[in-house]
Amino acid sequence: MNEGTGAPAMRPIDAEIAKLTQDIDGMGRWAVEMVRGGVQAMETGDPAIANEVRGRDDKLDAFDMEIEQEAIRILAMRQPAAHDVRVLGAAIKLITYVDRIGRLGLDIAFYAIDDPGAPHLAPWPLLRTMAEKATAMVELALDAFVHRDLAKASRVFDADDEVDELNRQVLKECVKVLDGDPPEPRELLTYVLVSRHLERVADNACKIAEKTIYMETGKRRREFLTPEKKVVL
Repeated sequence: MNEGTGAPAMRPIDAEIAKLTQDIDGMGRWAVEMVRGGVQAMETGDPAIANEVRGRDDKLDAFDMEIEQEAIRILAMRQPAAHDVRVLGAAIKLITYVDRIGRLGLDIAFYAIDDPGAPHLAPWPLLRTMAEKATAMVELALDAFVHRDLAKASRVFDADDEVDELNRQVLKECVKVLDGDPPEPRELLTYVLVSRHLERVADNACKIAEKTIYMETGKRRREFLTPEKKVVL
């Protein structure tokens, strides 16, 4: 213990895990901006914004490689205790989910490049709302991870129901427009694909929350999540 305080002494691994946590948070925020940029490129029809998202991909890869290498180094060098092992294992999994989020944003940006300036059809406001909710879920999940906050992690699963419902609404609206002789059927196909991408962004936010709960409690998804996607700890 630290003399006179009663607090446990800091271990070298504590500082290393704290730095790793901040790096994962930084990678997550970078990925969120890729999603937002992809949606903004579609919103505005501006290929410059889409190309900016493409330019973020290399740093996303660098985050992924460097964080994984550091987590493995700590595992090999520090002989971590049980909780530390779960944190490091979660870190390696989390960067996979974060990388997928960034790449989903990249895919959305490619749709904007392929069809720049296309007029927005009836389902577009639903997609915009989906993007706002899905990226907010990722940010909430990252906050839960950084602060080891199980209440925030639980809220991520609640928010996922809203994104799933928006995805269903987008599909219904696309079908409705198709039935009415749409001016641009290809654009509707893009909407369906983007809606699916945004749903996957939300799903990966849930995976981040899932691993946060596991690293703090040792409980896996089947042990804490009901069939109604309610967290019971």
